[in-house]
Amino acid sequence: MAGEFYSNSDSIKILYPTGSLEPVVNEDLVVRPKLKSVLPMGSQKMGEGVIRFPAFLSPAQNVGQVADNGTLPTAKDRTERTFELKPVAFAAVFQIGWTMKAAVKAKGGFNGGEQARRTEETANNLGKFIEQTYVGTAGDGIRGYVESDGANSVKAKLPHGVTLIRDNHVISVRVSAGGAVRDTLDNRTVTTVDVDNRDIYYNGADQTAVLNDPIYIVTEASMTLTNVFANGIRGLIDDGVNSQFIHGLDRTTTANLKLRSQVYDPGTLHNLTEQTLLIMANNIRQYSNKRPETILCGPGQAMKYAEFVAPQRRFPTDGGPVKPTQGFKEEDLVFYAPGVALRFMISYDVIPRELYLLNWSTFFQYLAQEMDWMDEDSLLKATPTSGGHKASWLAYMGSVENLGNFYPRGNGVVRNARDPLIGD
Repeated sequence: MAGEFYSNSDSIKILYPTGSLEPVVNEDLVVRPKLKSVLPMGSQKMGEGVIRFPAFLSPAQNVGQVADNGTLPTAKDRTERTFELKPVAFAAVFQIGWTMKAAVKAKGGFNGGEQARRTEETANNLGKFIEQTYVGTAGDGIRGYVESDGANSVKAKLPHGVTLIRDNHVISVRVSAGGAVRDTLDNRTVTTVDVDNRDIYYNGADQTAVLNDPIYIVTEASMTLTNVFANGIRGLIDDGVNSQFIHGLDRTTTANLKLRSQVYDPGTLHNLTEQTLLIMANNIRQYSNKRPETILCGPGQAMKYAEFVAPQRRFPTDGGPVKPTQGFKEEDLVFYAPGVALRFMISYDVIPRELYLLNWSTFFQYLAQEMDWMDEDSLLKATPTSGGHKASWLAYMGSVENLGNFYPRGNGVVRNARDPLIGD
């Protein structure tokens, strides 16, 4: 009977058949569910899963006023480049011992609950990891930076802090972005994350990290960090500060200025104000002919927004008394500008001090394979070792995907906005 694990080789497929993992991923995902898997117009699939699609930087502008018997406008071509986007593999695994595997065959109160729990937990963790990659990284895989070294620990630097680091993540600390391993501090499992003090404790020998060393999540010792990581919003919606290249094109060159997003950054910490959002919404509309739809931010920016909007404006009296209230509803936070209604979307994976104005029609998800089991046959595999096999079994799941944006100019980012949740 379905749900009763008479055969462990097929038991997982009974409860979670092919195509059923997506609905059980973490409910805290806000960005990934909104992404469309429809590729941009004009896309071409190349070898090894790479897709190419056009980047229209400027229209031809074959226009002008003509006097009687005058010369008509000269025909010109639009400015066009070619984007490239590669799929990236995400993977997760869970392990179950021989005794546990045998126990779940029994018909009783246990009834296979442990395998179901591990399946859902693994799917949730993988979904959250992909969400963190899309929302909190710039496509370089960096999950934080070192502020100082400690005993079997490193303190994470603000504003990243420990936003993207969890217990049991396997981390690697490097001397520079994509560089060599720092003092063999590689392939270490995070034992504890001290959120209050931003300390990340790891197993193994105590090593010495250095200020501004980048922290990565890896799957193997001395993992090569090139061409591995999926794109993230911090790199797609950028002006070259976090990511020089977007889909293979250098956005820092003069010829590719339109690959830069709208940015508000005074260079010092500032409060999020109504004026700031009005400037950003206006610039996006004026210079891209796109209308932003959503403000993506962490909870700290939503708190700042509520703080700087006077109560009488949030709750108009219309001649009557103001209704007392505390806090705010996420769905009630909407910022209005001419032709724009920006609804706040709060994500706990956004790096503090940053806020994004997004047009979702410019984003797409290159979904080469949805999150699913990696083996459609027998899902449980005996755990191999150098000397044979362990008395345990493994099951793998994964997806092959990436995040794309074909019009970064139609989006914007506010940086260095004070965040009360990190003490600003």
